Amino acid sequence: MSRLVPVLALLLCLLAGCAPFSGPIPRETPPPSVFVQHSPSQGDFTYSIDTGAATKSVYFAFTNPDTRVPAASIPSVSGTDALASKGLDWTTDSIPLPAKSAIAATPTRVSEFNRDPFSRTGSTARLRKSLDLTGSPPPPPMPNDIPNVSTEIMYDTLPNGVPYPFDATCRGVSGVVDIGGGKTRTLNIWVQDWCWTSTLGHTKAHYVDQTMVNALQAAFLASGVFNDIYDWVTAMIGSEWGPHPYADLIQPNDEITILLCDIEDDNSDNGGVIGFFWAKDNFKDGSIYQPNPGLPNYFPYHSHERIMFYIDAVMLANPSPAGYWADQVVSTLAHEFQHMINFYQKIVVAGAGQGPDTWINEMCSQAVEDLVADKLGIMGPRGVDGNLGAAGPQNNSEGRIPLFNAFDSVSLSNWGGSGLLQSYSASYAFGAYLTRNFGGAGLIRAMVQSPRTGAEQIVDSVSAIAGRQESLGDLLQKWSLAVLLSDRSDAPAGYQYNTGDFIVSSVGSASYSLGSINFFNYQQKGTTGKTGPRLYSGNGLVGNTRPLPASGLLYLAGLSLTGKHAWSIDLPEGVSLSVVVK
Repeated sequence: MSRLVPVLALLLCLLAGCAPFSGPIPRETPPPSVFVQHSPSQGDFTYSIDTGAATKSVYFAFTNPDTRVPAASIPSVSGTDALASKGLDWTTDSIPLPAKSAIAATPTRVSEFNRDPFSRTGSTARLRKSLDLTGSPPPPPMPNDIPNVSTEIMYDTLPNGVPYPFDATCRGVSGVVDIGGGKTRTLNIWVQDWCWTSTLGHTKAHYVDQTMVNALQAAFLASGVFNDIYDWVTAMIGSEWGPHPYADLIQPNDEITILLCDIEDDNSDNGGVIGFFWAKDNFKDGSIYQPNPGLPNYFPYHSHERIMFYIDAVMLANPSPAGYWADQVVSTLAHEFQHMINFYQKIVVAGAGQGPDTWINEMCSQAVEDLVADKLGIMGPRGVDGNLGAAGPQNNSEGRIPLFNAFDSVSLSNWGGSGLLQSYSASYAFGAYLTRNFGGAGLIRAMVQSPRTGAEQIVDSVSAIAGRQESLGDLLQKWSLAVLLSDRSDAPAGYQYNTGDFIVSSVGSASYSLGSINFFNYQQKGTTGKTGPRLYSGNGLVGNTRPLPASGLLYLAGLSLTGKHAWSIDLPEGVSLSVVVK
């Protein structure tokens, strides 16, 4: 390969609070406190820098922007400053993951259905659409749920996808709540009977009571203006259901249901699936089918014909640690509400026909959790007190970031390929970067309401807000550098996680705040005594796997350097090199 020598004359350098820097850094004065570079070089080349008398540390980020395939090979770095003797050279990508996690994932069968629900309609029950809304049937009558009186057989599924029925009773009805604009909503909360009190053969670790039901109802839908999850999330991204011209979908009746049950019948009170939205219930019963793993034929999904959530009752009722699981459930409601709204806004209203790629849908849901955490007064996925705008305590083990720190090179787009929880942590980290740099709540609204379903919805929405064209590769490179700069509050615009305070955005008259993030404050989950993002170092290959689709590798090139330094780099085709000097 040809040997190219990028010098600082090619540098695109951004200074916090200043115009972009270009051209060589003057040798007679110290270089700026922070600068970044996106190198145009490919193949074999030498990267060199001269900091003069200023003491600097140098970091590389290797980014694969392709959302489908890994890079052709593994990048490599060598040089006298490659920290071969600093004890930082890691030789494995295998970090043990705790057996249980407090923040669990949506079942794959649910996320796959929500991604492409209309492919599950039978040959005699195909989706039918008319462009004329005037012919839509009138809304059905309200279910007339009555607390402690109304009973029904409801369904969840086992981990293998086989449905199982159980008796449930309505335990709470909000009454008709004015949501503004002449519209109303009613919230109904149902509880699996086995989870309300002990039943012969169905003893649970914990039981739901009326106090819990009332608290959940108040958090999701309460009388008043802009004071609950329903108000905050719909003001941000739109309504969860409404008129439509589809014959196979249920018509709106202005009601939402929360079903509290022992999800997957596992009696787990300290990890597992906390909750989910399953779009099958938006369909008319009998119109959708799934393969039966034991038969060559099909059997119908059961639809409750309700706009509804499933929440794990056993975890909600777990009193230890104090308030923890109640907060997790409330945050999960905001998360799942995004999925519910996304289904209506993107598939039905915008006419996309399918849902977004799973990694983008989950990213949006975690961003919504993040955007309402301060309003709820809970940690949310950031893992910091929602009332605190600053980046939070050191050695933090809460939220999604500790797992991201341990697995910061997993693929965004290959959902679950490195483990579901790892995928959630990476999608949160990327979404947290996007919202803190490109419009916050407005960005999520634009993505949810976009008719696009792939990475184009991110690129188009960001580019419109930024006022310049961005590519996914651009955003992935900036994201990696923003992680490395998160310990500073003077990072350049477009590379910020941490301003030292809340980052505020708005949609119309609704305002939303995002707390600052410093990745170096968080532990690496599953390791002992390690904090901060996982950094490769040493001479030779950067890691032991090719850069995964839509991912980045972070590399520490040199600590506390002065004067001239150089590194020999072998960059695989399609992989980009970005540099932070700080």
